[in-house]
Amino acid sequence: MISKKEIKRNIRFVSSGYKRCKHPLRTLLYSKMAVIEVGGWVELSMDYLVKRAGAGLVQQKNIDLLDKDIIKNTWGFDYDSNFRKMLIRVIGLTGVEKIEEGLDVAKFTKMNAAIQLLKSARNAVAHTYINPPGVTTVVPAPSLTNSYFLDIYDGLANYEKVMKKLKLI
Repeated sequence: MISKKEIKRNIRFVSSGYKRCKHPLRTLLYSKMAVIEVGGWVELSMDYLVKRAGAGLVQQKNIDLLDKDIIKNTWGFDYDSNFRKMLIRVIGLTGVEKIEEGLDVAKFTKMNAAIQLLKSARNAVAHTYINPPGVTTVVPAPSLTNSYFLDIYDGLANYEKVMKKLKLI
């Protein structure tokens, strides 16, 4: 999986700025930055696992399909709509079913819940700016975004472990 060292560093940096800040707009901006950073990390981590699942491809047309169609044309990090759908295209429904049967249910459930919460927060801030007049913007604090990250990381690490055990990566 993609290293968590850098994203943890980024979350610490943003959290530190958030805690020191007294200005409401700046705290919102720090919060938004944490959400966007973690969302980007989740998307790249899911793409990485899908890419690894397709690492055995040898025909250039299939490698191109994986890179240019399956991965590049998927925006977002919803489990069912994005990650699972990409994996089904690469390893098939049977392969995904085997993975899901081998997952730690608690980690998977927490990961899915955290993905939904992060996705909702990300969607609320991704295509707008903060400070429209008369609008109250609510963005999770970096500490809450960090808790989403930890649950998602645990779930994806478990996913990767099961994929390795099944020799799908």
